[in-house]
Amino acid sequence: AACSAGSVIAMFTAVSASRAAGDARMVSASIALGGNIVFFTVLAAVGVVASTVGLTLTSQRRDHALWAILGIPRERI
Repeated sequence: AACSAGSVIAMFTAVSASRAAGDARMVSASIALGGNIVFFTVLAAVGVVASTVGLTLTSQRRDHALWAILGIPRERI
């Protein structure tokens, strides 16, 4: 979330600096580049969260199986 917020702030700063310079092509380029940076930052964050969730579920599945092997009823696990 912090990386995404930082990317958005950087994009808006670049756009406002381009507008202050009065260069329309630079404004368009700043918006396009900033949008790509924000998109790929969010995409990377989603990948990290998905990997973390997968690892957590795999770990919990192993613990659950170990308790079941010991004979603990499913309702108590």
